[in-house]
Amino acid sequence: MNEEITFNAKMVLAYDANTRISIPTYDLLFTMVQSYFRAQLGEKAASLLVIGAGGGNELSAWGPSNPKWTFTGVDPSAEMLAMAQTRSTMRRVVY
Repeated sequence: MNEEITFNAKMVLAYDANTRISIPTYDLLFTMVQSYFRAQLGEKAASLLVIGAGGGNELSAWGPSNPKWTFTGVDPSAEMLAMAQTRSTMRRVVY
């Protein structure tokens, strides 16, 4: 199965909204994971790889309050990564 998945801006926003409907605690997961990372990293600088960066939700949730962290996002969809790039402090995108 080698079908290419393409998204447009409208589909990216719909995907984002539907995820929150499907997983009511979705945004709280980012807070929980960030707490874990902070417990492990303290105030150290870190480079994080986000596989399945999608629309950049993790990146926009963690980036502003962790200025010493940099992100590399990987996603099979260039359109999703474009959204992630605009919403985050991601330094590099890979698709």
